[in-house]
Amino acid sequence: MLVKDIMEKINEYAMKRNFIRGASEKTGVPGGYILIGLVLLILVLLYSGIGTFFALLILAFLYPAYLTFKALKYSNQELLVRIGKFWTVMGFAVALHRVIEWLAPEIPLFELATIVCSFILIKSQAAGAVYVYETLILPCLGKLESSVDGALTHVEETVNKEKDGLADITDKVKETAGDIASKVKFS
Repeated sequence: MLVKDIMEKINEYAMKRNFIRGASEKTGVPGGYILIGLVLLILVLLYSGIGTFFALLILAFLYPAYLTFKALKYSNQELLVRIGKFWTVMGFAVALHRVIEWLAPEIPLFELATIVCSFILIKSQAAGAVYVYETLILPCLGKLESSVDGALTHVEETVNKEKDGLADITDKVKETAGDIASKVKFS
């Protein structure tokens, strides 16, 4: 009797969803069974890795990219600030994710945890990311900002020096090649 009551509740819940109700009416299969089938399919896809790839792609990148597009198109400054905070958090999250995958590639349910974290970050138009940005990233980076800027400036200056040196070498190679070519006689 308990199973029957649970199935009735699941069916009642499922039939409130237009997609499931439509599928149930077309197939004659109770909506509760369709819902359970969909949940099992999603779990199998998540477990197999295929679903986690697509879930992360949509939750962590495509949906936020679309929000960014909308914010830019309509000059929505409030959303631009929120989504900017999201992308900042996501940059650090992806870097952390890659390091964890490299150090401990076999953590059970790691991809599922990543999906849950991505959902939390983007939920309510990036409200989760705003919280992480304001409580973790802003205070930490605020303290390190001048050091990071100094290191980046040093790297940029070093690259520019090397680039100038490479340009000098390239000019010398061209000059030498021209001299050699002028001395070679073709018959």
